[in-house]
Amino acid sequence: MVRISSVSNARMGLILVVAALIGGHGTLGAQFASVLREGLTVGRRSRVELLDGERVTGRVQRVTPDTLTLSVVEYRNAQNAVAATREIPFRSITGIWVASGTHWMEGGGIGAAVGAGFSLAAGILLGGGGGDAPECRGGCLVQMTAGGAAIGAAIGAVIGTFFLRWRVVY
Repeated sequence: MVRISSVSNARMGLILVVAALIGGHGTLGAQFASVLREGLTVGRRSRVELLDGERVTGRVQRVTPDTLTLSVVEYRNAQNAVAATREIPFRSITGIWVASGTHWMEGGGIGAAVGAGFSLAAGILLGGGGGDAPECRGGCLVQMTAGGAAIGAAIGAVIGTFFLRWRVVY
């Protein structure tokens, strides 16, 4: 089912019918209808690859049978970023991806492994394996490793939220 953000179901159905009719004129209409079905909706963060290899990332403003309009940020220099609108003809597009979440779980898993590894190594190096200290007999190494894994997982999950997961729609 298509998730529609700012277009009503009836209007989306009409757009799909028009796209199917245009499909008789060429493959562009069929491609357009396919992309709409896959979730290229207004406001969705998307990445487009063009024939010349350029990648454009922005939020979808408008989708027509011939063009895709993205709201993008263009960087003039390190201190100056300008919001711009970019109309991209479907004929020049070789690939379209939509953002579908973040990598927080992968980040958490990697962070847990790294945190556990460093904590285990630190515990062994600092003599947390028991030694002469009565408070560390039998449990300090396990506690340090588990604590390091938990802290690493939390940090990794936070870092993972900054990396988008992309899903191919065309």
